[in-house]
Amino acid sequence: PVTVDISFKNYMPAEVLAPISYFPFIRRHSTVPRDETMEGLKVYHPRYLALPEALFGQRWRPYHHALRGALGGVTPGAGVYQLDWVYPDAVAAIRCARQTGAKVVLTIHGHAAVGLLQPGRQAGFYEAALLAADGIIAVSQELKSKIVERFGVAERKVAVIYNGVDVAK
Repeated sequence: PVTVDISFKNYMPAEVLAPISYFPFIRRHSTVPRDETMEGLKVYHPRYLALPEALFGQRWRPYHHALRGALGGVTPGAGVYQLDWVYPDAVAAIRCARQTGAKVVLTIHGHAAVGLLQPGRQAGFYEAALLAADGIIAVSQELKSKIVERFGVAERKVAVIYNGVDVAK
């Protein structure tokens, strides 16, 4: 069997914001604690109101509000925000980053994550976030090509890092 060291003591300091959505009477607040420490890594779970599809264009607002509130408890001077979802996550985080001077790196895991499957009203949110991000990680060359072609993102801003495990190691 392969063992992996997931402790964070030998790396740069990191803290995680992992927001939890809720909707009154339907999806109540989670039993996940507001903050916890996992393997030495501080994890914050701010809550945000999950808006219905009819309010799609406003979904970033409660997410942004939750992030702003949570950032008050995070170590000041965070240099990089890394996100795995473009909307509403990255749209909200980019606004926070611009206020704090942090850089934003997005990881794009698939076509839906980057709005490639949903043209129309959603495309503007994806395009704005992708263009505003300081760096983008795509998990395949195909995704990188589509991000560059469809959204006009500079090719130098997108790195390809494949998901997977090198079993030889």
